[in-house]
Amino acid sequence: MRSSFNDLADKLMSQSQWAAARSLLEQTIRDMPRDWKPVRDDPVTFRARICACWDNEEFLAHVGAKSAEGYLDKWIAESYSKAWYQLAMIAVEEGDFNKALICIE
Repeated sequence: MRSSFNDLADKLMSQSQWAAARSLLEQTIRDMPRDWKPVRDDPVTFRARICACWDNEEFLAHVGAKSAEGYLDKWIAESYSKAWYQLAMIAVEEGDFNKALICIE
């Protein structure tokens, strides 16, 4: 299984490699599709949605809340919203609280 950009950033962050993690995440965000949404219709499977959740707990909460809609939900681990959060955490570690706030907003 290939690692998501979020997993790679987490690994770099756990090793205090802030510049490398920031570079990875900034490039990832630059490459983000303009129409990206955390939950979107699966173009391949009828009545299915692709869900970019941060973790299993968030995915299960989403599925539980939306189960009556009758969709098959598929979890993917890559989340651009989490990438923004990760950038905010890097900014905090580097003491740039204004940049952290911008990333969160």
